[in-house]
Amino acid sequence: MIIIDNDTNKKTDNICILLKYSEAVELRDALNQLIEASDFNTHHHVNSEDFSREITIAMYNETHLDSFNERIRKLIIED
Repeated sequence: MIIIDNDTNKKTDNICILLKYSEAVELRDALNQLIEASDFNTHHHVNSEDFSREITIAMYNETHLDSFNERIRKLIIED
C-alpha cells in the first residue's frame, strides 16, 4: 500500500478516511470495478458531494507500473 498526499506530494503512512454513506458506496463500487477487471492500467476517483475532496484509487504490482508517473513508480519500488 502506498499513500500519497497529493497536496504536498509526500508519502504518508497513516490516514483516517471519513465517508458519508453515498461516498462509501461510490468507493466500494470503484473498488469492485478495479477488482473485477483486474485492471492495473486504470484508476478511479471518488469525490465528495461538492467535489472539493477526492480519493484516487488504483491497483498495482511491481510488474504493472507503466500507467504511473515517475514519482509513484519510485515510491512503489523503494517502499
